[in-house]
Amino acid sequence: MKIEVWSDFVCPFCYIGKARLEDALKDFEEKDSVEMVYKSFELDPNAERNTGQNIHEKLAAKYGRSLEEARGMTANMTEQATMEGLDFQFDRMVPTNTFDSHRIAKFAESKGLGLPVAERFFKGVFTEGQDLGDHEVITKLAVEAGLEENDVTEVLAAGSYGD
Repeated sequence: MKIEVWSDFVCPFCYIGKARLEDALKDFEEKDSVEMVYKSFELDPNAERNTGQNIHEKLAAKYGRSLEEARGMTANMTEQATMEGLDFQFDRMVPTNTFDSHRIAKFAESKGLGLPVAERFFKGVFTEGQDLGDHEVITKLAVEAGLEENDVTEVLAAGSYGD
């Protein structure tokens, strides 16, 4: 069975859904026959790399809410994440454009490292407040997940894997 997951590394629902799917597969008798493929889906392809806003300000502006309401939205997501064993730190989250991180994730798939890179990017964003719009950060996280630094910097510089 092939499961295609369309997600973005700055989507809290995607990270929680990933954890829930992996948990469900643990008890699936035929889990060894499951192939998981992550597809790139940018929540906001027009997002700037550096918005100058924190996540609460970004959500408040996007949904026409107050800062307090935006904090309530993230508190709810944090609660759901905790139930899945995830540590969401929205106060540290950096809103950014994720196009280049998706390019590296596609490159990682070609090296058999798509899932470890996806996991590292998700954790970097939601737990550590890493900026996936920054090439140095993308490179650091991708190397931690098993990719070669020179390969990552080459892909980023060349603009490859953008189709």
